[in-house]
Amino acid sequence: MHGSETSELTEWFEVKLQNFYTARRYCKAIFIEDKLFYLVWGVSFDTFYFALFHVGHKNESEDFIYQFKICKLMESISITGTCRSYLEPKWKVLRRGECVTLHYSTVQKYVNENRDLSCEIEIRNRCCTEVNP
Repeated sequence: MHGSETSELTEWFEVKLQNFYTARRYCKAIFIEDKLFYLVWGVSFDTFYFALFHVGHKNESEDFIYQFKICKLMESISITGTCRSYLEPKWKVLRRGECVTLHYSTVQKYVNENRDLSCEIEIRNRCCTEVNP
């Protein structure tokens, strides 16, 4: 297949969660190449959650994957996951085993002196990461 026949979506961006603390939810909508994505972060009790939702046809959502990364100095945590459909109930996605899930004390190590947490996120087409023989 020629490059002009496929749309290779790959986009890196950074989001700063200001005044990061427990019992708070953060949301952000972003357009990338005419696709709408909805990012959700949350802290509940001792658990940090992150999920990426695609706003569009439900069957298209699995075509996108993301890499979520937090870092500070020489340490980092990076997790890759599959985009979810915005039509899925958020409460089913934002729980252990269904999205990025980290212990709150682990995430606290990456919060800066202003209580901000910087997250690097990459969204890309699944087809662009799989190698065909």
